[in-house]
Amino acid sequence: MPSGYTAALYDGKDQSFSEFVLTCARAFAIGLRDTDMSVVPTEENAVDSTDYNEQSLNRSQERLSDLLAMSGVQIEAEARRDWQRAVNSNARTREEALVRKGRYEAMLDDVNAWVPPTPDHQGLKDFMVEQLTSSIKFDCHFPADPPLILPTEWHAREVAQAERSVAYDRERIAAKAERNQHNRQWVRALRSSLEVPA
Repeated sequence: MPSGYTAALYDGKDQSFSEFVLTCARAFAIGLRDTDMSVVPTEENAVDSTDYNEQSLNRSQERLSDLLAMSGVQIEAEARRDWQRAVNSNARTREEALVRKGRYEAMLDDVNAWVPPTPDHQGLKDFMVEQLTSSIKFDCHFPADPPLILPTEWHAREVAQAERSVAYDRERIAAKAERNQHNRQWVRALRSSLEVPA
């Protein structure tokens, strides 16, 4: 069975060496991996054109700016709201975990009560018990509520997080630009070696 890269040759289609090389080069062009096989790398399409990090940078800069502009009263109110959101989230998590644990334990009771039809079925029962006990252990968390911290500590933590986000997004944008420049040069050199217009 042919791969997507050899399908044209498999089907007997007339494919030049240059066309085959460019088809295979798709595996190296991040932006083309999920596109139609007829699309071959060019300097324009072999680059990452997503704007995720740029959008994230804008959000991070906005958050940092908002934090730095907060008054003491706003900081105190936001710190309390943030704490209350965490308390509410933990309460929901505990409630969901309690219900989930009940379902697991009810099924475990059924499994424990089940008598396997043959000795060969004991392994199945043991496996089911292990799955349920592991699930109870890992899926039924009962988190404690966070302590209410001083508003100044909350603000310092949030500012530091926003600054880290800004720095991270700037690094990702710079790395993407470098990768894109490399990809363009790679495609340019490849196409030039095949004497195919860029």
